[in-house]
Amino acid sequence: MKYVHAGRAQRLPTLAAIMLMAACQSNTEPVATPEVIAEIRAQATPLGDSGLLAAAIRQRVLQSTSGAAVVTLGEATHGTREFFQYKNQAIRILIENGTRIVAFEAPWAATRSVNAYVQGGPVPEAVAMTALQYNVWRTEEVRDLLRALREANATRSASERVQFVGVDPQDYGFSTGEGTMAQLDTLLRRVDPLLADQVKRNYATANAIADTATRASRFTSAQATRFATALREASTAVAATAPRLAAALGESDAGWAVRSADVLRLFGDQAVKSGSGDQDGAFTLRDSVMAENLLWWARRTGTTQRVVLWGHNGHTGVVDADGVRSAGWFLRRTLSTGLVTIGFSFGRGQYNANAPNDPQTAPPAPTSTVDGALLSALTTPAWFDLRTVTGSLATWFTQARGTRWLGAGASDPTSYLPLTMRPMFDALIFVPTITASRKLP
Repeated sequence: MKYVHAGRAQRLPTLAAIMLMAACQSNTEPVATPEVIAEIRAQATPLGDSGLLAAAIRQRVLQSTSGAAVVTLGEATHGTREFFQYKNQAIRILIENGTRIVAFEAPWAATRSVNAYVQGGPVPEAVAMTALQYNVWRTEEVRDLLRALREANATRSASERVQFVGVDPQDYGFSTGEGTMAQLDTLLRRVDPLLADQVKRNYATANAIADTATRASRFTSAQATRFATALREASTAVAATAPRLAAALGESDAGWAVRSADVLRLFGDQAVKSGSGDQDGAFTLRDSVMAENLLWWARRTGTTQRVVLWGHNGHTGVVDADGVRSAGWFLRRTLSTGLVTIGFSFGRGQYNANAPNDPQTAPPAPTSTVDGALLSALTTPAWFDLRTVTGSLATWFTQARGTRWLGAGASDPTSYLPLTMRPMFDALIFVPTITASRKLP
């Protein structure tokens, strides 16, 4: 997956997220039986024109997420309008019922500007959208979400306002004004200019290495090691002055500064794994940090319930594929039944993939896949509570079958990963025919 920041490609291929790069399966599984097709139709909850906001399905959403500390909302592509709209609706329902943190698969520090906008601050909407960094989020649907959060916060007390946070350690704009380095420098310089200079030198070294790799479209193992060392030294220096930072900045900003330096350190460790060819290890490390960051935000704000995470199915689902583990897996290990995961599937249609030839077209999925069997049975979007499905359908959902997971790149839409829907997801939203998200200029 290649992300684009501020309209410019950041080509660090070994650092780019991978969507479980296991071998794609051939479509050799048997097609869904007539009994399974009948059960799909019988146990699906149709989503009408009101989507999740209709009274009956709204109640199902609330029942499915009751008592959850964290609710994750996935997507089978990074560029589907219907997925984004349903996620917006789910977030609206959850906020009305206690959610206080909306976490995104977006860079850790850059989203501070987004949160300032959501809190009603004097941050232009365009600045907030750019701060998300990943162009897959520069869409009308995500803009509508941020507007809705800002509007909701306008009538709430400070303690009841919804916070918007990023949890991804990947930060391809770390040296820009919105990046981790610049924001950390601002805080450190208020307390200890010498420390700020020391950390800035480490980050300058890391940035120079990243620029070299960008120009070469290659990140070598030696570069990755130097990159990680520079970030680790900076993190150690910041952590050593934590008490002094807390005394000068307060616990909140000091804690954020220490965590930010540590997040960059972990980003460097991810680079080492990628540079050495350990892509599975890099993916798992990235996702473990996503989970840690989400829980850090929850502890910091005193919010122990109703946190929602927006990201790809590959991050938000509970996945352990040959040792490649997702953020959802780490959250499940920590939270157990306090985590509820909602995934998405589709049958065919168009989607964006942050590619010059967007929109991409996905042909109808074969009936041997999860996507294709659902397409054979349903003509309108539907909700499944995977924890309560019964009979042959319950068995079918626990068998490994192909499903499309398309990231921020023009991947092959005819490739399918052999995964089980249960227990990866607690609920599943299926859209027979998707349309592309609406990109902003």
